[in-house]
Amino acid sequence: MLNGLAELLVELGVSQYRLMAILEHSEAKTSKAYTHRADRWKLSNDAMQRLNVPHT
Repeated sequence: MLNGLAELLVELGVSQYRLMAILEHSEAKTSKAYTHRADRWKLSNDAMQRLNVPHT
């Protein structure tokens, strides 16, 4: 359940360190997994939109 919450928070724009505070992560690498995945998706989605190709 916390995985889903973390992913939702990141999609809403919550930063890595705020996510750490909310979920009480003691190490940045734990929350980095969520923000890194969301950042990569946003970048790839942006690139595909520039090409006018649907990204699913």
